[in-house]
Amino acid sequence: MLAATLLFAAFVIQLVPDVSDAARDLVRTIPLVCDARKSLLVPVRVNGLDVRPFLLDTGSSVTTIDERLISRLSLPTAGRIASSSGSDPLVTAQLAIGPVTLPAGPVVALNLRRVSHVIGEVSGILGSDALRAMGRTTIDFDRCQLSVGGAATDNEDRRSELRRASRVPLEWHHGRPIATMTGGIRMLLDSGATDVIVFNDTAAGKSMRWRSIETEPVRIDRFDGLRLGRIGVLTALAVGGIELPNVRAVGVKSWYQRSDNGAPDGILPLGLFSRVVISHDEGYAILVPGSRVPAPHVVDK
Repeated sequence: MLAATLLFAAFVIQLVPDVSDAARDLVRTIPLVCDARKSLLVPVRVNGLDVRPFLLDTGSSVTTIDERLISRLSLPTAGRIASSSGSDPLVTAQLAIGPVTLPAGPVVALNLRRVSHVIGEVSGILGSDALRAMGRTTIDFDRCQLSVGGAATDNEDRRSELRRASRVPLEWHHGRPIATMTGGIRMLLDSGATDVIVFNDTAAGKSMRWRSIETEPVRIDRFDGLRLGRIGVLTALAVGGIELPNVRAVGVKSWYQRSDNGAPDGILPLGLFSRVVISHDEGYAILVPGSRVPAPHVVDK
């Protein structure tokens, strides 16, 4: 069993430049490709050329591109960036996400073949810096679409849905959204994760109501190496007014430095919800509950 959580821990907030204020005021809708695990793939053109889709990942602080595209697209180098693996190269590229064209700027070049068995054959990872650059972000899992830009208003047909939603304040950890759960547990809101992750060596992680259901360790593949965790069930987890009972989770030692006081206590996959709005400028998220929370996989002994 594999927990496909991928995080790129760069020590920056944003690389991709913002689009113009006029562009941020417009609402643009971008169809996505959604798979059975609720991974989100977004169409991207790089320097005007169509490439394979990018993985949409709010859990990645910066946007990355597969290093195999550097020579094919003649992308100029732009230095290096500190990361959890030491440092990684930067290249300059102009990305067009559906109808939205971002100004040319630096993106991180990585060898995505190392994690292709987890994320599939993608050309890159669209991180939180690109989403922030485009403005307010709405990820609709039911309709399999991404909307960017616009003011903090919603269409009439969405207002009844939003009455069931929770609006939660956000903090930012290296540009990535962090929401505080009931009980003060701080979770990274991650569209690229498929499992809840609990950092069981943190104070908050130790306080979670947890029941182990499998004894064999599972692999968590990251860019900085392989981690081992254990499958369990969180019997009580809530954010705002939304209850998430009996959610399958993976317990693992935190991969953040102990000196990083702003690091999260775990990771919350956005696929647990039907719709998520992230307002980067106003600093909040709207979480619309899904029709059901995935049942844990329990093996009878």
